[in-house]
Amino acid sequence: MNLKFNNSKIEMTARWVVLVGVIIAICLCLMPDYNRRQQLKGEHSIAKGIIYGTNDTAICCPPKHVEFYYIYTINGVDYKGEYVDFEGNDFSFHTFKYLKYKTVNVLYMVNNPSINKALLLEKDYREFDLAYPDSVKWIEKL
Repeated sequence: MNLKFNNSKIEMTARWVVLVGVIIAICLCLMPDYNRRQQLKGEHSIAKGIIYGTNDTAICCPPKHVEFYYIYTINGVDYKGEYVDFEGNDFSFHTFKYLKYKTVNVLYMVNNPSINKALLLEKDYREFDLAYPDSVKWIEKL
């Protein structure tokens, strides 16, 4: 009887350890993105970038998400970035064929242009308290 009690106690402890480990892993995965967003809210500027690639399988395969790659130039140096959105509901599979080679605004840190974020949807502009310009509303028509 005492042995059975100890086994269930060990199992319960093991479950808590796994749960805490998963929570810590999730926090560690989300932290770099949070830090990048906080840095971008500081001194930043906007450049024009070009979408040079998309992952069109991402929109239909779980977990459903949007993924595209862009490049922009600051002072003669090319920088690359990647846009990943796990909400994915603002895009469709049909949209992807129109994204490639389109111009996109890129928010970047003035003192470290490798820290950046593409501004494509209205929610991207709202995140940084920026006005959503009419010139990029073409995405809504796709």
